[in-house]
Amino acid sequence: MLSGLYGASLALVAGWVMLRGRFARAGLAAGWGIIAAGTGVVLLGAVPRPAAAAVGVALAGLGTGVFSTHLGPVFLSAAPHEYLGRVQSVLILAQSAPLLIANPAIGLLSENLGARPVILFWGAGSLAAGAVALAAPAMRGMRRQETSSIAGQSRSPTELKSV
Repeated sequence: MLSGLYGASLALVAGWVMLRGRFARAGLAAGWGIIAAGTGVVLLGAVPRPAAAAVGVALAGLGTGVFSTHLGPVFLSAAPHEYLGRVQSVLILAQSAPLLIANPAIGLLSENLGARPVILFWGAGSLAAGAVALAAPAMRGMRRQETSSIAGQSRSPTELKSV
């Protein structure tokens, strides 16, 4: 049930962004999104009650949704049209490859330390990553480009909507 709540919360944000649009300052939104996700994970680990778990998981899903719907499009909109598929593949690889090490490590740590310390460490790591992101001026000022002029390529907003 909790994993469904996480997915539903993430999908709610994705639907909202699709229908209503994204925040103009994508880097700022992504930073706060990862802070919200980390807060939800810490709540999940710190308060061992079903209601707190549900709130924590929903908050983690909402935060992850804000993060992923704002940061990924920044990179994709900056990519030259002919390299878009390659850039997207690299983004997916960068998200997936670390899981080959992280998932077994999380399982091993949980088996030896218990789930609570691992969940709290995971949440603290997300909070730290969000704080670092928000402290970086480049991240705070990051916006999704409406055109891409990298390598002399330019796309109109109409072409970007199809991306």
